[in-house]
Amino acid sequence: MKIRSGGHDYEGVSYVSDVPFFILDMFNLRSISVDIEDESAWVQAGATLGEFTIGLPRKQDSWLSCWCNVLRLSWLMLMAGFSTENSMGEDLFWAIRGGGGASYGVIVSYKIKLVQVPATVTVFRVARTLEQNATNIVYQWQQVADKVDDYLFIRLTMDVSLSSSGQTLPLELLLRLCLIETLKYSPLEEEIRLSEGTNSKGWFGGDMEENDRATDASSDFNPYGGKMAEISPSATPFHTAQGTYAKSSSPQTGMRKGFPREAFLNYRDLDLGINHNGKNSYLEGRVYGISIFKKNFNRLVRIKTKVDPGNFFRNEQSIPTLPY
Repeated sequence: MKIRSGGHDYEGVSYVSDVPFFILDMFNLRSISVDIEDESAWVQAGATLGEFTIGLPRKQDSWLSCWCNVLRLSWLMLMAGFSTENSMGEDLFWAIRGGGGASYGVIVSYKIKLVQVPATVTVFRVARTLEQNATNIVYQWQQVADKVDDYLFIRLTMDVSLSSSGQTLPLELLLRLCLIETLKYSPLEEEIRLSEGTNSKGWFGGDMEENDRATDASSDFNPYGGKMAEISPSATPFHTAQGTYAKSSSPQTGMRKGFPREAFLNYRDLDLGINHNGKNSYLEGRVYGISIFKKNFNRLVRIKTKVDPGNFFRNEQSIPTLPY
């Protein structure tokens, strides 16, 4: 069984398999109920962040949301650990808030805590080319990005651009800083619009010869400092609040094979390891599990073994059970 809310999975784990399967699709579960006095909201698993943002009251306060309007709320809650309701026991609640809910069951709604932000937020963008010393700027950013004032968020994006002569500038110098290989993803062209809010098109993977429009490459670097850095690495399975991770999007594959690397569950990478859910399930799961969850992996396995000893809820990178 594959559990899909929005299908926002770089490796297609929620809707692709090597064996016959069926999909439990949460697409129609999109209800959003906001309690202003309590500063909380009940959100069903199929709602997108764009729908959630639109559903928030406009005339009273400003609320923290996200930069990607087509993500399903379930994806954010279960991968990064943002939710408040605990009616299932401390261990299981801890596990699904950052450990990936599809390893433990089917979740149809969440109660989340709303966080107020100032009515006015300043946003700016500074662009630099290699000729303008961009390589050194990238290096300097790595030294300070997660240490600057908590009210300042500096995200780094590196893109291919064209010179005035029409020649592509070399991106390889910058991509050497990134150890993450191309992430493959099947595009959903008809499902990504929200009230015509976007008309851009992107690809994750693909054949460059057959898909000549998909020639862009980019790397996004997000510093996880500020409030997130105050959270203990064991407070949620999402232990990586203290550190900097990169998301690489490129039409090229095989660029970074052989490099040691780690991952954040949101940026799924099957090259870290695949679980075939057979007799070696635990050993296979440990390979990618340690890379993603570090010291939290063992606790996730113990909880999984307790609540789903038969490993019914599983996928290519799910939490395994302990071997008998």
